[in-house]
Amino acid sequence: MRLPAKGLRFDRITHHKLCTQCLGGLGPEPWYLAVAAASEEGPREEDLQAFRIPPGVFVQMDEGTWHAGPLFAGAAERDFYNLELSDTNQVDHHNHVYAREGLAFEIVDGGEEP
Repeated sequence: MRLPAKGLRFDRITHHKLCTQCLGGLGPEPWYLAVAAASEEGPREEDLQAFRIPPGVFVQMDEGTWHAGPLFAGAAERDFYNLELSDTNQVDHHNHVYAREGLAFEIVDGGEEP
């Protein structure tokens, strides 16, 4: 999938209750993913963890994992592999919108690999 750059800021998070998802970036640059453990309610701020994903690495998110991303800065768009069911975003796409609470988050790039 080809995604437009949104920067490293997010104000909503998504989960898929019924499927595991794998994401991997194409190209030589890292990308970022914010995640929280599966739950029925949207995750609290203190539940969020952000990761810098190095080039060539895929991540697997188990069913229900909350996620914001892939996030990246710089290029206008980037290509990613997204392994999930073909209809996941139509039938199993659930959001928690932090913007409704006046919240937004930004990942600060520390420049180090995990």
